[in-house]
Amino acid sequence: DEKEKKEKKEKKEKKEKREKKEKKEKKEKDAAKKDSDDERGSSHASSDEKEAKGLEYDDEEIVDTIQDLRSWVKEKRGAPALGDFFEEVRLQQIAKGFDNKMRLFVVLEVLFGNAMDAKGVNDQLGIIEKCVKHGSMTPDEVLWGLDTYVQVNPATVKGFAMVLKTFYDANFAEEGHILKYYLEEKNASEPGFEKAKAAAAPFLTWLQQAESDSNDDDDDDNDNDNNNDDGGDDEDDD
Repeated sequence: DEKEKKEKKEKKEKKEKREKKEKKEKKEKDAAKKDSDDERGSSHASSDEKEAKGLEYDDEEIVDTIQDLRSWVKEKRGAPALGDFFEEVRLQQIAKGFDNKMRLFVVLEVLFGNAMDAKGVNDQLGIIEKCVKHGSMTPDEVLWGLDTYVQVNPATVKGFAMVLKTFYDANFAEEGHILKYYLEEKNASEPGFEKAKAAAAPFLTWLQQAESDSNDDDDDDNDNDNNNDDGGDDEDDD
């Protein structure tokens, strides 16, 4: 009986390994085909976006994706190589068909759980940058990913202003883009927008002041240039 049980167990394990291997090979094959398609259509919108199913952040497919990726990271002892992590995220993206802004939200969820702060973001800038640059995400898409994270994790609003500043310092979204995104109401219906906007208020005020000071400095420079031009004319007249 023990021998029979052992054989059955070995057969089961072999079957599971084979199925897992076949599944992985299929994902890799699909990913390779997808990357090839992306290269051929680089001058157009990414094929990820074309094929996106319009999934919502709280849809079962997205929730399952986050859980699967968290489990995968745990299997890698919590510290997978950047390239391996991004490849696994891409495989999930291709399989589920979500767009790049949703991918950023998924990555933030996997990396930070319910505890994203500026220090954590700084520590994970490499993978975040990879997500932002791959697919050439627009500032609006980047900010959507942040806001949606806040929607799901409202307790993180206290540190959101500094998180947003970290994204700004990393050039994921410039001053003008951030101000336009949060001060115009066209994005008010997006998930987490109002929470994020309220939490970001100190940073938005700082950006506005910096922009105002920059404009004042430009005006002063122009005035000085004009005065110098006038002085030069006087000398010529003499």
